[in-house]
Amino acid sequence: MWFANKDDYSRIGSGDTIETIGLEDAFKNSSSPILLRVTKRDGEIFDIATKHTMSEDQLKWLRAGSALNYIRSQL
Repeated sequence: MWFANKDDYSRIGSGDTIETIGLEDAFKNSSSPILLRVTKRDGEIFDIATKHTMSEDQLKWLRAGSALNYIRSQL
């Protein structure tokens, strides 16, 4: 995944907790956004927009668990 805004990288610090939001939807629809929900040590919570560069084929492989699993399922 890539940060939609490269400056967001510096907002994440050591000890922060990161949760992905929308990952499952992105597997189903390659144009769905994926957010990172960041919880700072002091309790502050914010979301960071990301984008992925996986092709439709790569998403199929990921859904199947691997490229080999996907190929096997097509035989």
